[in-house]
Amino acid sequence: MNHLEKFIVDNKEKLDLYSPNPKVWEELEKTLPKKKSKLRTLVLSLSTAAAVALCLGAYFFFLPSTEQDALAMVDKDLVHIDESYAMQIALAQEHVRQRQDEIKTMISIHPSLAEKFRADLTALDLTYDKLKGNLTQNDNQEVLLKAMISNLQLQIDVLEDQLALLEKLKNNSDESSIYHN
Repeated sequence: MNHLEKFIVDNKEKLDLYSPNPKVWEELEKTLPKKKSKLRTLVLSLSTAAAVALCLGAYFFFLPSTEQDALAMVDKDLVHIDESYAMQIALAQEHVRQRQDEIKTMISIHPSLAEKFRADLTALDLTYDKLKGNLTQNDNQEVLLKAMISNLQLQIDVLEDQLALLEKLKNNSDESSIYHN
């Protein structure tokens, strides 16, 4: 404890007997920031809450759920057969499209791989189309739907492997350009 603090503690009772001149308090109050009115604070709080509510409402109104989007993208024949499998297929197809888009942006690194990558997926696409073609003529549609989902998952795995390869090649070319500079 420093000297001033010790003095205040030792003489607290004596110091509490005196209060400053009212003019001193008035001058001190003039230098303090003015209190905002409660009404102004309430209006500001309510308008902030209204803006947040409006933004959330717009978000949920204009962005339909993923399930609705997926059902809108899937083949209507699949929805009539089984909605839950149709949903899984639509989501898997969306993943395939996303991975293909990523590859399209990265393939410029090694354009010679584009044909090889297409060939890898062509066989899987043909198999998927055959499964889908047999769907309406087969009594055991659940087995075919599961096979279609497995095929799409295999496509996703192949695409992710291709992306990993492109990323590795990109990193290697980045490293070599660093060493050559």
